[in-house]
Amino acid sequence: MKVKKHMSTLATSRFPERAAALLATMILVVAPASAGCDLSIERAEAPAITLDPFDARVRPSFVTVEVSNRGEESCLASVALRDTLAGNAGASSRDGVQLEFYGRARAGRIATGVLVVEEMLIGAGETKEVRFAPQIGFTQVPKRGERRFELTAEVVASESNTPVSFSDFDLNVFVAPATSIVLAGMSADRTLNLGDLRAGGAATANFYVQSNGPYRVAVRSETQGLLQHAEDRNLKGVRYQVTTGNQTTSLARPLFIFKNEATTVLGDRMSLMVRTEPNPLLFAGVYKDVIEVEVTPY
Repeated sequence: MKVKKHMSTLATSRFPERAAALLATMILVVAPASAGCDLSIERAEAPAITLDPFDARVRPSFVTVEVSNRGEESCLASVALRDTLAGNAGASSRDGVQLEFYGRARAGRIATGVLVVEEMLIGAGETKEVRFAPQIGFTQVPKRGERRFELTAEVVASESNTPVSFSDFDLNVFVAPATSIVLAGMSADRTLNLGDLRAGGAATANFYVQSNGPYRVAVRSETQGLLQHAEDRNLKGVRYQVTTGNQTTSLARPLFIFKNEATTVLGDRMSLMVRTEPNPLLFAGVYKDVIEVEVTPY
């Protein structure tokens, strides 16, 4: 009986020691999670961007990253946007469209894959938002269609210099069908002077057309191919011919030219020659018409 009692005493004296030791171990594991820095990305998103390659006006848009600190101390953190296709210059590209960011951090902080870095101080229990302004560019006329940049937002704790949170998101750029036309070597008032119509006259207008896909050129006359007297429209007018490429027409009806592919970065050169026949019996004065040249994607 004494032996049994002794064993019972030993058993009841050891269990509390083990329980206390186990409890102390659990406290040591849990405590650090609620202290110091505890950074995490709550949100990372980007609006879709529509790009007209011939229009410099681009509506401002921002990539937004929201970072929270659930720790008990303020944290100095670096928020970076990465793209695996980005180079050391801090830029990435997709099929002729280049992406980089305004106001990116010091050049020394730009590493392979990093597009932009921003540092900020986040207080204990705070959530802060950082916005990055994308800059879209190109070195050639980008073909119409969508480009998708698969990006990663990354938060690095400055003390440890190690990434602590990641979030993947897409930045979509839609290159809209677009065209551009520029007059070359013409007077500021965009006037073709045909000279003395008594002996017939001719003049040529030159254009440069740019398009990021198939396009159509429409040539129209305000008076259906007739030069009219500037002061008396009831007088007999002067018919003329327009030649472009291998086509010649009177512009009694609009002239249409179709191109089935995109232009080069410098554009396609287009010449429009206007020629009149000799008209010896005309009233004196100035005769004129307005020719419209329109380029549209199709």
